[in-house]
Amino acid sequence: MSEPEWRRACVLLGFLANGFLRGQRKAVDHLPANISVPYMAVSDHLGLPPVPTVAAQNLWNYRLLNHERSTGDPENLSAIQTFTGTEDESWFYIMVTAIEARGAPIITIALHAFDAASTDNPENVITCLNKMSALLLSLSELLLRMYERCNPSYFYHHVRPFLAGSKSAEIPDGIFYEDGSGGGSYPQYNGPSAAQSSLWQFIDIAFGVTHWPTGTCCKSSDTANDSFIPSGRDAGFIEVKLNMYN
Repeated sequence: MSEPEWRRACVLLGFLANGFLRGQRKAVDHLPANISVPYMAVSDHLGLPPVPTVAAQNLWNYRLLNHERSTGDPENLSAIQTFTGTEDESWFYIMVTAIEARGAPIITIALHAFDAASTDNPENVITCLNKMSALLLSLSELLLRMYERCNPSYFYHHVRPFLAGSKSAEIPDGIFYEDGSGGGSYPQYNGPSAAQSSLWQFIDIAFGVTHWPTGTCCKSSDTANDSFIPSGRDAGFIEVKLNMYN
């Protein structure tokens, strides 16, 4: 299969899995092999855990309504798959996608700033920082549009339960993933979070932001989210860190 087909399979299997697990009156604590086996295989190929992620729910799950308009405009996007079939859920997904698209130029600008700093060019560094500041302000303003079509109460009670990972308060022992041979495992993963975003992890690195989990000193960006980044991108983060701090 091509990589877009692998990603599409991941999206569909993710919705099938959590629809089965969370779509009943009481959450189910096991995933049957006819879903879990292909889901784990596809997730392994993409370097992702077999649970909902930002990559699968948002970045690989939208369509452009007008190809002449920007992906950074939420009015130009529509979610392909949802659990509830509601605009609230679709808007929640596409807002995240629009923010990622609109913020993407920050990566190139930050890399130009690194080059300018390494060649002792403060004027260019300041120019780049001003551009990044304007983009971050634009993203903050865009985020506030979440409330336009995503009702917080509806999201919390009807959408959020579908976005749980393989461990949650409803299923404290975790979900048993059948392996097709009579056995299985209890993978322990959280659900999707904005902290899984490659863009925001890059921004953290660029500005030297360090997150501190409770009682623990941690490197920039939460290491718990590294496994939620599609394979290949984490290597890019390592290269950026090496270029910045060496």
